[in-house]
Amino acid sequence: MSIIYKKYLTDKRLWIIVAAAIVRMGWLGFKYYPLLDDYIQYGLYPIANNPFVDIYLKIGNYVSRPLAGLFDIYIWGKLWGKMGVALFILTLLHSLSAYLFILSAEKLKNPLGLCFTVIFVLCPINFEGSYWISASSRLVVGVFLVALSCYMLTSGKNKLFFIIQLFSMLFYEQVIILSIVLSLFIILHKKDYKLVWLTLANTAIVGLYYIAFARMGSYGNRAMLKIINLDAVRDIIASWNMSWLYGGFVRGVFMAGVWYAFAILLIGVCFVQKRDCFKMKMVIVGFVVFMASYIPIVILQNYTVGLRNCFVPLIGVAIIIDALLNLTRLKPFITCLLAIFFLVISVSELADYKANYDMDKKIIEYVSDNLSNEKKNVVEGANRRNITSNFAFAEHILSIASSDWALTGAVREHFKNDSIPYIYLTNGDLKDYNLIKIFTNH
Repeated sequence: MSIIYKKYLTDKRLWIIVAAAIVRMGWLGFKYYPLLDDYIQYGLYPIANNPFVDIYLKIGNYVSRPLAGLFDIYIWGKLWGKMGVALFILTLLHSLSAYLFILSAEKLKNPLGLCFTVIFVLCPINFEGSYWISASSRLVVGVFLVALSCYMLTSGKNKLFFIIQLFSMLFYEQVIILSIVLSLFIILHKKDYKLVWLTLANTAIVGLYYIAFARMGSYGNRAMLKIINLDAVRDIIASWNMSWLYGGFVRGVFMAGVWYAFAILLIGVCFVQKRDCFKMKMVIVGFVVFMASYIPIVILQNYTVGLRNCFVPLIGVAIIIDALLNLTRLKPFITCLLAIFFLVISVSELADYKANYDMDKKIIEYVSDNLSNEKKNVVEGANRRNITSNFAFAEHILSIASSDWALTGAVREHFKNDSIPYIYLTNGDLKDYNLIKIFTNH
């Protein structure tokens, strides 16, 4: 314990990273504002009579991302009503992932600087993937396990590496690719080629699992292959539109307040650290991580691209930028400015999630109060988005009334009753329906 304390707990980089992650998510006091799937996965799943049978097996949550499905029921779902605790835990895991990646890189004598952390932990492009718990419960946990497995591999603890890597692959498809790429890089660097069999074995286990359960359950279509999904490629390119960052920064400046602005500036100054030597190898690794992370998306037929899908590729971007900035003496200054810039934008992102939740709450209560027990219920006047957010892309901060399944799930959670009849959005002939009109302002 004394060795761990001296080596890690006294490492100021760890505390800078953790503090920055907490400041990023802490503007609203770590209150979590649920949306869309959250009401179903964490509000409804755990209250089923037998969640393992009725939800995990019958719905088919075991088909893909099997560990994520279990965590929904038995970990995150237990925190419903206290989801700020879940957000805090996931924030810590996110920051610890960055630190573990740094430690692993140091062991390979290919150091990652704190600029890597600023991009990976603070960049707003991954805010959806790190805040929205329906996404972060898969991405953040999966990537943390990848980081931990990498640390075990660089430390020579091969059995632990094998077990942890296998677990990491059971959370999200992009995480599988990340784990394969980074483990192979470490093994090739160590020139201990027999370890390749460990990664190959885990890849085979997970691959066979997905093949065996393809097309089964509600989520089996996630494993349906397509040679190249051109629609996904188009959406991937669109997701990296950075033009919204400036507007998010301006909004954040006016929202933050004096004391929070002081905390952001203080954190930014802490990121002023010396640069390392430039290594082209790290640029190559970052590029491979970025490109390979999108393989599951472009080869799967039914994959919906969202900002959350930038979470894993952003690790590659962070590695590249950290390496390239070693070419300039301005790296410490640039890192500081990026940290401040990103943290200010996070304030406006949190404000958008809260505003969306406040509107969703009104819609859920209004629809709940106007349900009919005799007729099918149809909602008219629903908008896909009820607020103007920083970036209106894909599923980023959608209204609860953007889809019938989301609204139905939220109303069922409101009543704590999963037998509430399905609620439809306007779909033509309303003769035999109970029409519920909602009016929202953009």
